[in-house]
Amino acid sequence: KSALENLTQSDVSNLIDDYVRSMFEFFEDPQAASVFESQFMNYDTEMDQWTAASSLLFAATTVIPVGYGFVTPTTETGRLLIIIYGLIGAPLILVTLTDVGKFISFYSTKFLPSSMSGVCFLAFLLVYLFAGAMLFSLFSPLAYLDAIYFSITSVFTIGFGDTPPPIPIPSLILFIIIGVILVTITVELVAAEAINHIHYMGRHVGKAKQIASKMIQLAQNLSVNRHALSFGFTQIESMARFHIAANMDKNAALFARRWRRGRSNTAFEPVICSDLEFMDVVHPDIDDRNSI
Repeated sequence: KSALENLTQSDVSNLIDDYVRSMFEFFEDPQAASVFESQFMNYDTEMDQWTAASSLLFAATTVIPVGYGFVTPTTETGRLLIIIYGLIGAPLILVTLTDVGKFISFYSTKFLPSSMSGVCFLAFLLVYLFAGAMLFSLFSPLAYLDAIYFSITSVFTIGFGDTPPPIPIPSLILFIIIGVILVTITVELVAAEAINHIHYMGRHVGKAKQIASKMIQLAQNLSVNRHALSFGFTQIESMARFHIAANMDKNAALFARRWRRGRSNTAFEPVICSDLEFMDVVHPDIDDRNSI
């Protein structure tokens, strides 16, 4: 009491400023602020932070995994159990969401062109994010920019936990699940299209290298250089003519061989002659009449 009586007005003002500064520094940590708001309200009245809604959000955001950090285990047993739960549940949920995304993308390609499916799903994902942010800003005190920030960090499983859930927990979990599935589909389609383009470019680069190496080898064999360029062209023209003549001889030989093979298989081939020759053979006295 004597100490309080000795305090001046400036001392009291300094103490209040220090207390307010400490409280602001404390609330800069979102997890500490969340624990403070959930446990101590209405003049040290303790509240249980493990409600049904918060437990559902904690279980869902652990295995998806977003991990907002609004509710966290504090005991060693709880932390050990959450490690086991996350190690088993997170891979199962991710595999399930990935399979659902592949199933939807497989059947969506039947209705959309393969070249446009990735672009369509990317546009749909952006519309989903910004439309969800607009709904968050309409039904909560969040500004539109903060709602976009919360929407993107939730769907892409970043989850900083610095923004409280703007909508009821079941709706938020459904929003996150649909968003993660859309992200999976979009990444799969866009990545597949990008890989196809990379392979296509790689094949053409490989073919170009082969053609260039063959041209260089041909130029070296023909001694095509700056001083003997015309001689090189003459060699190329001569080789082309020789190649054409060789092909003609080869085709003629093949034709003659097939013709002889066809003749050997012919059972009977009549002698074909013209009408005049036939008349001369049948009536030999025609020549005598003409001579008279």
